[in-house]
Amino acid sequence: MTEIRRQYDEANYDLLVCRRMECFFIPNDDGTPSVDGRVLMHTEWMHYSGELLRGRSLGPQFERSIAQLLPGTFAGLAGAEILAALKDMFVQVASPTPPGGEI
Repeated sequence: MTEIRRQYDEANYDLLVCRRMECFFIPNDDGTPSVDGRVLMHTEWMHYSGELLRGRSLGPQFERSIAQLLPGTFAGLAGAEILAALKDMFVQVASPTPPGGEI
């Protein structure tokens, strides 16, 4: 996962990593596509001196609504494409598995 680097001097730096990301969808009662929901990112700081990991500490928590993320572009993909892929992933995982295997 990509991290945010904060350099303090030549040898000391911290990395902010997203250790867990949660996506919450609230479906519309009438079955139409919904953008009601949110993405929650839990982060962690990794503290380094050179190549030595000195410790870890909890980082900030970021929360964005699905509506805020839809118009954006992330890693070359439109927010709407990412949302559609997440919904499709749910359908595949939640559907009965085909004979002889898991998805």
